[in-house]
Amino acid sequence: MKKIFIPAVANFSVKNVLDNFFSQKQPKLAIFTTIQYLKEVQEYIKKNKLKNILFGGQILGCDSGSAEKVCRKVNAFLYVGTGEFHPGALIKFNKKIFIANPENNSVTTVELKDVEALEKVRRGKISKFLLSKKVGVIFSVKPGQSKFDEIKRIKRILNSFDKEYYFFIGDEIKNLEDFIGIDMWINTACPRIEGKNIINLDDLESSYE
Repeated sequence: MKKIFIPAVANFSVKNVLDNFFSQKQPKLAIFTTIQYLKEVQEYIKKNKLKNILFGGQILGCDSGSAEKVCRKVNAFLYVGTGEFHPGALIKFNKKIFIANPENNSVTTVELKDVEALEKVRRGKISKFLLSKKVGVIFSVKPGQSKFDEIKRIKRILNSFDKEYYFFIGDEIKNLEDFIGIDMWINTACPRIEGKNIINLDDLESSYE
């Protein structure tokens, strides 16, 4: 099925919540947002001549590439938007995260202790992967999530761990429990796909390195 993706601009202004946030002294940080607020956030930064602020650009819960480019230059992240799906892509960088919600003008934080708790879960999954025998590798055909160009590298990593592995390709990732015999899953699609037997490719690569 062919799909057309059309960007939509939000009806909520970012001005009030950002005025509130920057009314207090903040650490050197990078600002990220979604396509709905992208233009307005850029204009706000330029108009207010914010210092010690880097504009990280657009972020998706499935892609943290924009954060990787600036993470070493800042001490914290500010996500402008609603929900926790998209800022979830920032957690792996071990920095304090501020979430500025233009819809209700609230500012919340993801503290380092929360990040450390998630890191503990990640290490547990790596240990579980190392003990597994049969591994399933999940590939998505969704635009922006497919990583078929990584197959050779994934095979090299799995061969180094001496794993028996199988590739699974689909649009909707579900019913993994139906595949009896798979001890652990490697997720190459959206990193927000969670499960006690699912480890993201980025996390696996960190243990391989």
